[in-house]
Amino acid sequence: MPLGGRTPSSKRLSAIPGCAGLMTRLACAYARRAGLDLQPVLKRVGLTVRDIENESVPLGVTTQIACLNLLAQALNDRLLGFHVAQNMDLRRTGFLYYVAASSDNLGDALQRIARFSGMVNEGVALATDFGDELSVRFTYAGVPRQSDRHQIEAWIAAIFRCSARSPAGKFSRPE
Repeated sequence: MPLGGRTPSSKRLSAIPGCAGLMTRLACAYARRAGLDLQPVLKRVGLTVRDIENESVPLGVTTQIACLNLLAQALNDRLLGFHVAQNMDLRRTGFLYYVAASSDNLGDALQRIARFSGMVNEGVALATDFGDELSVRFTYAGVPRQSDRHQIEAWIAAIFRCSARSPAGKFSRPE
């Protein structure tokens, strides 16, 4: 038994990766526009319509992934993450958009997104490498990668869209 009867930190609820839930909220809005009744889908993942409407309510990353998977299934949309990110207002990503938009070049923008992305999604980390070729890598923490399709597709589509908006489309290595 742990000291003082306390649960080790790895077993506490705070150890479950959280996220702002933006992709879930955007996907729910997308599903509503398509005429889908959200309540049964949300109930299956332990959420309510009120949770979705209140943007200050954080979500568990696994809950977000499960919700996106169920919405995609209900909508018969294998590219849900892409479709949601394709038309989203990038400013909805909050400070991630602004740190990227205020960058002098694409390399700086990607590096800043990587640095701060964990603040909006603790389950997915973005890393950049500026060797001979630019590489962008996603790694997972506390979330099975195989379960995540729509969230990661939305991330990638949003990053591409953000990249296209970088100043004059120029790329250079960050200094």
